[in-house]
Amino acid sequence: MYSCSCVKLDFALSTTRIINLKIEKLQKMVDNESTIIIRSPRKSSHQPVSFHEHFKENYSEIRRFCSSFDQQGLAIIIVDDRSIVAKACMAAYPNRINSMILGRHGMCEVYLSDPSLSLRHLSILLYPKTGSGIRFRLIDLRSLRGFSDEKGTPLSALEASGALFVQYGSYSMFLIPTGDNSLWKNSAELAWQNFPKRVYFRDPYQFHAQQESDDREVTAAVSLAGPQRVRRDRFGMKMVFGELSVFSEGRTCKIPISKKELEQGILLGRYDRCDGAEYNIIHANYISRVHLLIIQIANTLYAIDAASSNGTFENDQKVRVTELNQDKTLVLGSFGTMLRWKFT
Repeated sequence: MYSCSCVKLDFALSTTRIINLKIEKLQKMVDNESTIIIRSPRKSSHQPVSFHEHFKENYSEIRRFCSSFDQQGLAIIIVDDRSIVAKACMAAYPNRINSMILGRHGMCEVYLSDPSLSLRHLSILLYPKTGSGIRFRLIDLRSLRGFSDEKGTPLSALEASGALFVQYGSYSMFLIPTGDNSLWKNSAELAWQNFPKRVYFRDPYQFHAQQESDDREVTAAVSLAGPQRVRRDRFGMKMVFGELSVFSEGRTCKIPISKKELEQGILLGRYDRCDGAEYNIIHANYISRVHLLIIQIANTLYAIDAASSNGTFENDQKVRVTELNQDKTLVLGSFGTMLRWKFT
């Protein structure tokens, strides 16, 4: 058993707190040089678990942790077979998203040692702060095993406006809004019953209609497509929304991207599972296997560093999240692969 540890990451606008109870020493010593591949059908990788039981067994700690974070945001509680292994709080920012990467890589904000996880497995994006509660999105970073909802349904991406429970790898994950302590009752059972009913949609229009209804008895969640492959526009059929120029090792490549691809997210890195692999330009060793997520959230285009080993830089400053504006230039790693975005 490892001692309890607390790591604080301070940002200019607010604070994201990350606490890992059991495996901080493992995270420091982790070997990130290999990816473990477990060949099994994705659909059978998630069996429904008793979130109810996990919640009751860990209620006192969940209540203490969530109620101690008084900002509007999102608490993430991760439980293995019985006990809490990691917990984090994400603050909602006024004018931009907040992000967190979970996986088996030592650079992830939340590191978990389950060998079935990908090195960079899951991204959590918390929407900008509003007066009507929180909204967040979970995105599978094209991992082999993905994640599932509380009923065991496999998902690629999921967006929600309230408390939600999901499973990935061998873990149960509770995502609970913070800043309102009225949820927390004297007993675990009363608190559990106080959670709004989760209603899952596949139609985004129904999801938005539910959100606009202001029904606080329901947590609306919608299943979305995750990051899709960006393919060459060989026949001029793609409705191009923008162009990503890549400059690396004396070569230049321009990748046309559609609005739909941006809304679902694109991944850049040197792994075959990332976009741009067929262009054979993002392959230098200083670029991480999954290095950057580019996605449009709330009509704003963001570049999100996916817990890369050598970082993403803007004007020589290391960034984790930045708006991707017209002609903005980013550098991947420390040796000069450059990206430049242009709306068409």
